[in-house]
Amino acid sequence: MEVDKNSALVSELYFLIAKLLSTSPLQNTSTVLQKELEEKKILPKRLDWNGHEHDQHYKEL
Repeated sequence: MEVDKNSALVSELYFLIAKLLSTSPLQNTSTVLQKELEEKKILPKRLDWNGHEHDQHYKEL
């Protein structure tokens, strides 16, 4: 259970870093990070009404 909490925390931290970079002068870095987060499926998953997990895109968060 501890591993799940850590990986959820890490994925949220990556999202926050990308969000911070998107409002900074480092626009290219932000764009690359957002793309890699989606490609490597690092972003937090979403749950549907039936409790099934699905991948999310950066813009959906």
